[in-house]
Amino acid sequence: MKQFFLLWVLFFHSSLSFSDSLQERYTRAVEWESRGKFVHALKEYREILKFRPQSTEISNRAASCFERLGYHELALRYYEKSLEYAPRNAKALAGKARAELALASMVREEEQESRGVEIVLPGQETKAPAVEETQSRLWFSREGVLYTMLRNGSSQRRYSEVQFGWLDRPVPGFGWLSTTGGAGSGQKDRDIQWFDGRTGTLYQVLSSTKDDYNPVYLSGSHFHFLRSGASGGQWLEAELSSEGRILSETSVIGDFQDARGLIPGPEGLWVLGRRNPIEPIKAWYFHQGELLRKSPGSGEDDGVVPSSQAVLYAIRRVDPLLKRNFLILNETNGKRLSLPQEGVDLLEGSFDPKSTFFFAAASVKDPAEGWATRLMALNLTNSEQRVLLKTNFLIRSLVVDEGLDWIYYLTDYDGNFEVYRLAIQGDGTPERLTLSPDQNELQLGIWTFPSF
Repeated sequence: MKQFFLLWVLFFHSSLSFSDSLQERYTRAVEWESRGKFVHALKEYREILKFRPQSTEISNRAASCFERLGYHELALRYYEKSLEYAPRNAKALAGKARAELALASMVREEEQESRGVEIVLPGQETKAPAVEETQSRLWFSREGVLYTMLRNGSSQRRYSEVQFGWLDRPVPGFGWLSTTGGAGSGQKDRDIQWFDGRTGTLYQVLSSTKDDYNPVYLSGSHFHFLRSGASGGQWLEAELSSEGRILSETSVIGDFQDARGLIPGPEGLWVLGRRNPIEPIKAWYFHQGELLRKSPGSGEDDGVVPSSQAVLYAIRRVDPLLKRNFLILNETNGKRLSLPQEGVDLLEGSFDPKSTFFFAAASVKDPAEGWATRLMALNLTNSEQRVLLKTNFLIRSLVVDEGLDWIYYLTDYDGNFEVYRLAIQGDGTPERLTLSPDQNELQLGIWTFPSF
């Protein structure tokens, strides 16, 4: 009897402790919500619902937070969850109606299939289709499938016939290089594909290789790649024939002790790496095999953002505490600018096409408050900085249009990736362009190409 009593006491106290923990979460969530920190509030509400799924109040509060964030499809889920337990709940019924109306207004033109993509092996002949009107469209890749759409998110088209891998930045009038297959040398056969945007043809350039090639290109006839497998590591240049065959391989850069990546510049090629084991990682700029410059300063570089001018570029610097910021360098006038001034945890950046502004998305993670991101613009003429947007989403990619009217970006909320745009001279209200819950958009860009 005594043992039973002790067990009851332990269970009673543990239940009280568990209830207190949920109450603390609820208190924090309400505080976050009152301060407009909806992402933080959702983290607490969703955790409570794991143990109290029947709570209509918590479901309604979570749904309301999703509404405020613009995720109406997720808000609808939570209002419907609330109605499962309380079918006449007034807040849930009203919220469900609002979410359905918002979703109906977001539906764009029906998604279209692209015109057929022809897959051609090296040596085969292909007939180019008639080219329709050339349009400037956004492109994005979601789980290996390529999509395009107009700048406002309408007329979305899907290249469903082709499973793409990681896409290199497209060159106008040429197309993409795509790497498919498993990551890591020797783990899985992989292919290098060339998608010719002029004809809508997909060429298979290299097939069933076990090396990592990481291809990038500088023109419509040559591409560079790192071959890092059992044969060792070397930077190579390959020329494509009209059928997509490699005609020659030439070592234009030489071996690096530690090479991290290739980034195409306006006339040459940036290489991240080191030539001996004691120096830090630096960014090296080559043109036709000749080293023109390397990034200055101390510390490590883990990224280069090229502009449309070879003498203007941004280096993403990393300090010993793994904090990052950009150093923007202009080698014509020797000007150096930092954005942001302090180090942050995650960083994305992009120049506008005319190289008059630099845009950066800087994210900081607080152990208690989670992620906080600022989207900033730096005027490269007068060095003025402006915050365009503050959000609790991570921003994964930035693309600026030619007229400096809009900036396009990918957001990451709890593994849900969406495409947004923001008017650069607007009121700071972003517009969501995709509606794809539980989907990943991993890459984003703008390309002027035939509208097929």
